[in-house]
Amino acid sequence: MEAQMTVNATRNGLDMDLLQGIVGELREHPETATVTVRTRHRWDEGFAVEGYTEGFEQAGEASARTFTFRTDWPSEVGGRDSGPAPGEAILGALGGCVAMTYITRPRLGAWTSRNSR
Repeated sequence: MEAQMTVNATRNGLDMDLLQGIVGELREHPETATVTVRTRHRWDEGFAVEGYTEGFEQAGEASARTFTFRTDWPSEVGGRDSGPAPGEAILGALGGCVAMTYITRPRLGAWTSRNSR
């Protein structure tokens, strides 16, 4: 009996088989690209706010998220500097979206994103 070994191709740290499967699924069923995210936030004195994702649902399937996030203002303006200011968090999220686009778009090409900033 021969042993079979499955090797997932990776590029830039991404599982290419998984990524191509997701892209194929979205092309066949674009309605599955709809995502609903519900978050909760709790004020924690001063300017600090603690947040977490209460629900993450895609194509009718819910998944649990286990992280929290925090926003605050720098101490120079009365905060405790315990997290990014809300505007910094928004810019960080937009930067993450742009970076993910640059990382996933060349999935079929030879370009590597190791030195991208």
